[in-house]
Amino acid sequence: LVGDTLNNIGYFLCGIGKLDRAMEHLWEALRVRKLNNAYEKVAGTLNNLGNVHKELNEYSMAIECYQEALRVRQNTLDLGDDDGVGDTYFNMGGLYLLQGDFENATECFEECLRIRIDLLGKDHIKVADGHLNMVELHLKKKEENMALLRLEEVLRIKKQAYGDIHEDVATTICNMGIVYNRKGDRTSAMQKYEEALNIFIAAGVGRENPFVEKLIRATRKCKIEQAQKGSKFRFFN
Repeated sequence: LVGDTLNNIGYFLCGIGKLDRAMEHLWEALRVRKLNNAYEKVAGTLNNLGNVHKELNEYSMAIECYQEALRVRQNTLDLGDDDGVGDTYFNMGGLYLLQGDFENATECFEECLRIRIDLLGKDHIKVADGHLNMVELHLKKKEENMALLRLEEVLRIKKQAYGDIHEDVATTICNMGIVYNRKGDRTSAMQKYEEALNIFIAAGVGRENPFVEKLIRATRKCKIEQAQKGSKFRFFN
């Protein structure tokens, strides 16, 4: 119980930005949980420590915590590929991506996706989250076509989970528009922005919403840029 309390306090302190104090509580929680041989909880605390070290930009320490969490789950507990292992690969991949280490990020994200699909099935919303990480990775590597393929799969999963009229569906379509815009395909980008905007409105999200306002501006910008391409004059806004 003491270890649980310390871990929960550390988690709370991290959530409100008091990272140094969070670190103190989490290290103490780790010590107590190890003394009690509560190894599954040890792995959870190690993940939490990795997240705090990441927020503090202490990347090497974060990786060490994540890797130790994996060793505990896979070796000490012999749990195999459970959801906690998938989540740890998810966290490690995000950290490698942040550092620009695309090779290790790819390995971690693919392993996370494999585990989640095996455990939860290809239609689970956590699988969509895994694909979104790969989208970010593809964009970092300037692989826009691969990013679009991933977003198509995300869209399929989210429509199946939430229906056609939902904010998450609209956000995914908007992200597709952003990728098309990066490719220089203003026509497809504008179509996706307008489709996303219609879904947001149908879902009850008003035009005064900051995200929707930004989407409206992006749509207008695409229309202006499209007009410029077909004109000998330059338009200004």
